[in-house]
Amino acid sequence: MIEPSGVVMKKWAIYSTILISLAVLYSYYALAKRQSVGRDAANVKMIVLALHTHHDGRKSFPSQGWPSGVESPRLSWRARIVPFIESS
Repeated sequence: MIEPSGVVMKKWAIYSTILISLAVLYSYYALAKRQSVGRDAANVKMIVLALHTHHDGRKSFPSQGWPSGVESPRLSWRARIVPFIESS
């Protein structure tokens, strides 16, 4: 059975709209992923710089833990480098 040309054109318009929408979504996804990678690299760079600034100021890298029996605040190395992280 042959479909009228108007029906074929409507189907073609729907299919092309779907394909264009998928292409736009994919490009947005690719752009977001590329920007995410850039932010991740910048975050790692800030952490490394904070670690080295901590080392320059205190002559040691922050410890990964704390000795047992110490009643001082128990801070991890991540909390210890916060003052050395530069805000952007």
